[in-house]
Amino acid sequence: MKKSPAVDKSSFFHEVTLRVCGTLEIEKALWKLFLYVKGIVPGDEIALVAYNEHQRSIEVVATANEKEGSLASVNVPISVEAIRHIEAAASLPSVRIVSGKSAEDPIAGPVCDALRWPRSSVILINRLIIDGRMIGALYIRNLTGWAYTEEQAHLWSLVNEPAAIALANSRRHREVFLLKELLADDNMYLQDELRAP
Repeated sequence: MKKSPAVDKSSFFHEVTLRVCGTLEIEKALWKLFLYVKGIVPGDEIALVAYNEHQRSIEVVATANEKEGSLASVNVPISVEAIRHIEAAASLPSVRIVSGKSAEDPIAGPVCDALRWPRSSVILINRLIIDGRMIGALYIRNLTGWAYTEEQAHLWSLVNEPAAIALANSRRHREVFLLKELLADDNMYLQDELRAP
């Protein structure tokens, strides 16, 4: 088990918030977060996922590693059991550790498969909850084989609010952008119709 250096929780929260909420480009925010936390809560990669309540699925929104952050739009079908876990998330601890048994986990298993992460990965999962509803999760994975400590899990829990807000803002920003494009297309169509004889 690898220990994290001693960390002031208030400073950690402040630094995480600056990185995660400093841009609407979620892939950049995730990359900045990864570069900051990797020495404190070690990992090889971070993934941000959103729960799509209407489609009853999970979408991988973005990932980040040492080199870069990148957008993803991978829809992951989930089981009825996984949906029950998600709907009960508000009554569960905000962070959980999956130590090399992601294949047995109804939520982490399908996400790991979609990300092509080895099922032997050790994962720290932060359930992102707003207004009593789980809107997504933030995963950090390490391939070293050693488990995360309770101290690291507690630090990772401090990321919950900034990450949940960043995910919600990113989703709203994306919706507005798509609506703006749709309106521009409709506007061009109407202008063409008005010009037609």
